[in-house]
Amino acid sequence: MAVYRYVRFSTDKQDEQSQCNIIDKYCKARSITIDDTIRDEAITGKEGSLSRRDLLKLLQRLQEGDTLVVSELSRLTRGGSVELNKMIGDYFRPAKIRLILCNYSMEFDCANLTPMNELILNCFAVFAKMERDSIVERTKAGLNARKALIQRDGGFVSKSGRWCT
Repeated sequence: MAVYRYVRFSTDKQDEQSQCNIIDKYCKARSITIDDTIRDEAITGKEGSLSRRDLLKLLQRLQEGDTLVVSELSRLTRGGSVELNKMIGDYFRPAKIRLILCNYSMEFDCANLTPMNELILNCFAVFAKMERDSIVERTKAGLNARKALIQRDGGFVSKSGRWCT
């Protein structure tokens, strides 16, 4: 029975270290040894398609009784309840996976999820999707504001102080 740590980060300005620190602290306190780390770099929550992520290879590799540790559910999926339930039904439940969400100090036996545990996981998935949708809205608003500045002034000053057109 292996223990896998999964980390996903979206941009070159992010790294895996904060997620690893959260996971390592949780596991150390419970004497859990990580056997392998799976990383998805530069993969946004919006690009959530499993076919483009190393997570799919991990899900296909999981064996009965393995444990999957993530810092928070949004690292695993931002696709809402539908995507999470597909993962649980197709991979976690058949392989009797133990899922650990470190930020909530919660562990789930996916072979025997209670209705309350399913509700909790689905709530987390809904919040992760809502967060992703909010990020998309803020990004679009920022781009529209920059486009307006370019039309009005011919450009804008970037965060680093450079003039951009």
